Amino acid sequence: MVDERTTFPVRRDAEGRVRVGRPAKGDRVYPHWRTQTATQAVPERIKFLINNLPWAVDSYESVGQDIDELRKLHAECTAVAANERRPGRVNIGRCPTRLDDGRPCRTDLTATAASHRVRCGTCGARWETLGEWKQLREQQDAVLREDAGVAA
Repeated sequence: MVDERTTFPVRRDAEGRVRVGRPAKGDRVYPHWRTQTATQAVPERIKFLINNLPWAVDSYESVGQDIDELRKLHAECTAVAANERRPGRVNIGRCPTRLDDGRPCRTDLTATAASHRVRCGTCGARWETLGEWKQLREQQDAVLREDAGVAA
């Protein structure tokens, strides 16, 4: 059923304005998110996120990572809106830092040409100098050898 999928037909009125209405047989139907402008959709999405944040924090352990992703996405969108050119991020492997239980963190690490610093968003480990970058590479190789079962 069309109504169950929360989709809406789009019609143009006599002046050429887009009108969203209830579906009738033969209408071309679009998902609701395709018929909303950013000025309509963004406040609704923000309201949804704010209303569900207490639940997410209480019952979803990885919400911190999601919030970091939202911050990155916000920064990228702000840069695009301001027509700023920002260098992209490049994946440089996984975090080799050992957690409290002895396992490697294994969070994907990224670097950018705009900064010489690398920081793990999960465990907080940092690599900032050329020497620390070399150590990072050696630690990553050691974890890979360990995973493969090869003696160091």
